[in-house]
Order: sequence, then structure tokens, then C-alpha cells
Amino acid sequence: MTTLNDLFIEYLASIQPYSKAVERAQLAHTCLREDLEGDESLGAHRLNSFLSGSYGRSTAIKGIKDVDVVIPFNYSFEELSKLCQSNETTQHCLLRLVREAIERSGRHVESSTIRRRSILVKLTDTVNGVADDEPDLTLDIVPVIPQTYNAGELDQYTDPLWIADKDLDQWLSTFPNSQLSDSESRNEESSYLVDRHHYKPLVKIMKAWKRVHFGSQKTPKGFFLECMVAEFHNPDAESWILALRDMLKNVCDTWGNPEYFIASPTVADISKSSANRIPLVKVEKPEDLDRAKNIVKKMRRHLELIEQAINEAGTDLNKAARTLQLVLGSDPDDIVFPLPQGDKNSSSDSTKKDEPRRVAIPVVTLNNPNKPWGYDGTRINN
Repeated sequence: MTTLNDLFIEYLASIQPYSKAVERAQLAHTCLREDLEGDESLGAHRLNSFLSGSYGRSTAIKGIKDVDVVIPFNYSFEELSKLCQSNETTQHCLLRLVREAIERSGRHVESSTIRRRSILVKLTDTVNGVADDEPDLTLDIVPVIPQTYNAGELDQYTDPLWIADKDLDQWLSTFPNSQLSDSESRNEESSYLVDRHHYKPLVKIMKAWKRVHFGSQKTPKGFFLECMVAEFHNPDAESWILALRDMLKNVCDTWGNPEYFIASPTVADISKSSANRIPLVKVEKPEDLDRAKNIVKKMRRHLELIEQAINEAGTDLNKAARTLQLVLGSDPDDIVFPLPQGDKNSSSDSTKKDEPRRVAIPVVTLNNPNKPWGYDGTRINN
């Protein structure tokens, strides 16, 4: 007999990265890492590179649009200062040196551009043609310098690492090692649902949710959602629907009524070593705060629908699945939450976004629903 857990497993299978997208990503990053290792000038200063970002942490979905590659170097700041061109900072110097090596040695590089903290690499058709039905893949090459020593050697595996910020002309601390390791341990410590631990799949579900309801909009960013799930998920959840419900309820209880927001909610970095907090929206003008409010309103609305689906599942799994389509997608050409086998051929026209067919919405009890957020990302005590 089909259960909601079965439907979630089917849903997760449908949002996994496409095999061709994975093949293309592997070809792209492997070749460039090999090319930079063998570069006549930069190769001698390069330590062991590693993957980061959603691809590196195995939280990407569907087509893979970009791959982050972190490359530690053993340059000292004094060495970099001697390599600087006229009026060039050490931060820009490191980015320039890496870009020159990419242009010089990258066999599949079409072009490269220095960004604030990384080098954006566009790839040739030789690579992009591997998954030609997907948008072009790019690589983001992130040069870093270790901060600590171990047995007299620079320790690239201990965070924080230095990252160059050319716009600020500063060296900032970054935590890519612990982002990877803490993400892995967090997943291993989450409950085992059907056939897998649930933390990383829950991140993928929320990224699919963002794609369904916000499309190509920049916010909410995938990294923010990953941090949000890390902070608010229930590691002991007993089913997929409860894992999703518990996480969103924790979010809504903590953030309160968005109508009272005076600042954007923030979440902790996925690295336990980092004190950074990531805002839902960078508020620079009033409409930015409105975007944050609208995102959280949708979360609260969808929490109600998830509660409704939980109630419906006991007597009518088809109805529960259709309610979940309002939250997790109903587009068979992109992302769709599956229906039980006997109902798959039925029309789903009634499951348009936020237009549910139902008699009543169950009441979801939110703790401290109206307590607003302060500008520092903490609660204001009224």
C-alpha cells in the first residue's frame, strides 16, 4: 500500500541532478583542476583543491548550473605583495594570477572573469555539449590561503582560510572545509527515513520548493535555504512529511508574523565554526524588506497546507498528495509531487499554486507569532 513516505521518495528521485549534468560537471572541474596543477607558474604554489557549494555538498537538484572549486595556495602575503602590479592590492593580485593561469592552461576554457572573491569560468561547447539540453555550466574558482600551520606546514584542512575580497581590499575568513564536514555530519545525525538520512534530501526539497514558487528569482537563495534547514530541521523526524512540517514550523515560530518585520530574518552559516549570519534578503530599500515578508508569508501559508495534507493522509492519500502539489509542485514538465498510482492519470488542473480545493484549513499554532526581529537578527523583547 502506497504511503506518503513512498511519494516523497518518488519526489526526491525526480529532483535529483540529471546524469548528463553530473557527467558534464565532473568533466569540467576535473580537467581544470588537472590543468591548474600542471601550470608552469601557478602549479608549484597550488595545494589540494576541493569542491564546495551545493554540488560539493551534494545538495544540488535537477540541472547543475555551476560548480565551486576551492583552491588553496601557499603564497605568503609578502610574496604576493612582490608580485603586485602597479596600484594592485594583494587580494586582486591573487585573483589575477589565478585567472592568468586559467587562461593559459585551461583546455576547455572559453573565457574567465575576475569577480569579487573568485574567477568565473565559462566553458567551451566540448564540455557544455555533454548536456546540451541544459543551460551552460560555469565554474567558480575560489583561491584561498590557509591561516594555520600544522607541523610547520600550512594546514589547508583547518578553517578558517583567507579569502581575497578585491572590492573591500581585505582578507576575510571563510569556512569551506567545515561547511563540507558539518553538512556531512549533520546528515549522518539526522533520522533515517525509508532508505536514507533526511537532512540533505530536505535541503533538496526546499530548493525544489524555491524553484516551483520563485523560479529564477535570486531570493531566497539556495545557500540561505540550506542554512535554514540546517538551523531549523528536526533531526529526529519520524517521516518525510513531519520532517518538512517540523522544519517549517520551527522557522515560523522563530521568525513570527512577517507583517512585524523591521529587518530581514537571518540564519547561521552551515559551518559550526563560523559566526556569520546570512540574511534572507539584503535590505537596502523598503521593497527589499517586502520581499522578505512575502517569502515568509508563503512559508506560513504552505505550513498550513502541509498540516492539511497530514490530516487528509489518514483517510484520503490522493487528496493529501494533491494538497502537497500546491506546496511542492504540480508541473509535470518540471517539478511535480507525485500522486498515488491510481490517481496519476486524473486531472490536476485544480492544483494550481495557492488555490487549494478544500473545506477548511486547519489551525497551525505558532509560538510567539507576532514578536518582531531586530536589525541585528535577534528577537526584540516587547
